Amino acid sequence: MNNQEKLINILSSYKPEIDINMLKSDTKLEDLNIESLTFIEIIFDIESEFGIEIPDDKLGDLKTIGDFFRCIEKKKEELALEKK
Repeated sequence: MNNQEKLINILSSYKPEIDINMLKSDTKLEDLNIESLTFIEIIFDIESEFGIEIPDDKLGDLKTIGDFFRCIEKKKEELALEKK
């Protein structure tokens, strides 16, 4: 399972009624009716699943599934560089 599929699985675990085949990178979280507490739980799950930390000041930038994916990829790249 690739990172995008993992992200989609995390999101769909909080909104099982959503057809995951309809989720695209430009899908807005507000269109999924994700409440603020659920948003925080999703962040914790993403951080745990991917072994990253998303700074609080970046949370407001995460509006679409694509934003989440790009953030995950960037954080994973930063971790890889730190390990070198």
